[in-house]
Amino acid sequence: MQREQPIADSESSNGRWSVDHLFVTKDAVPVLVEVKRASDTRIRREVVGQMLDYVANAVAYWPVGTIAQTFNMTCEKLGRDPEEQLQEFLGAEYELEEFWPRVDDNFRAGRRKLLFVADEIPRELARIVEFLNEQMTAEVLAVELRYFEGDGGFRTLVPRIIGATERAKAKRVILNSSKAGSLAEWCDTWLKGRGETTVRLFEHFRTFIQELGEGFSIADKSVSVVIRNSDDRIIRPLSILYRASISVNFGYARQLLPSDQRREFYDRFASAVGPFSTTNYDGFPSFPIERLSDSQRAAAFEAVASDWISAIRKS
Repeated sequence: MQREQPIADSESSNGRWSVDHLFVTKDAVPVLVEVKRASDTRIRREVVGQMLDYVANAVAYWPVGTIAQTFNMTCEKLGRDPEEQLQEFLGAEYELEEFWPRVDDNFRAGRRKLLFVADEIPRELARIVEFLNEQMTAEVLAVELRYFEGDGGFRTLVPRIIGATERAKAKRVILNSSKAGSLAEWCDTWLKGRGETTVRLFEHFRTFIQELGEGFSIADKSVSVVIRNSDDRIIRPLSILYRASISVNFGYARQLLPSDQRREFYDRFASAVGPFSTTNYDGFPSFPIERLSDSQRAAAFEAVASDWISAIRKS
């Protein structure tokens, strides 16, 4: 997302340090990455204090919205639309407005990843990383990237992850456990409070989709139909979102269907159910499920959805 992200050490400072790389995961977890060569003597112990300096001061002096602003600036430098890039990255599970506040909340609550990367991780650093990973709320890992060269000049990059002990994994399984359970539990969690009509439409949509798909994928904030295409690749062409809307997941079909075919399906869906949340037919446009209360709209939507799933399955 950003290289050489500045970090201040006071309110008046523009940035005393800079972390090598700043990333964000789909789970809205910030990732700070420090890269060193094995020949750099700081890779032994000093790099750990360096990273802790970065995190402590970033928490103190990065205002809310700093990471989002950094992402937007990076997209602008690359000539890309930040909203489209973020929606493509996240898929159908999130509303864009909710993502960055979650990033800020996670960062300040200690839910972050600290990553040390080098061509060789010395034993001293490995022991410190394992200790910190078991003791801290943050996930602390080291990645050793070794190059091997064979006949013909071919080079192979072999990664080794250090710090992911079984005790640390077990701790985070508890911390990151999802609320998602059965379809009924998901519906009760997100849709029941919206009224009987919404629940009835959810059940009708589920029954209809069940005949076309091969199962459902239940995430925290979405339920997606699962199919396989001709290459046996798992695709999620449609989703019901926690906000009681249906997402047509064009973003997952970008490499499967040509642009003109995706545009044709977008137009057909829009004609059937009305305007989408976005005109981006390479993204994840959605519409309120309540629109399917109209029997004609519902029938038109189901006809297009059947063709949509069939086209992706054949791709």
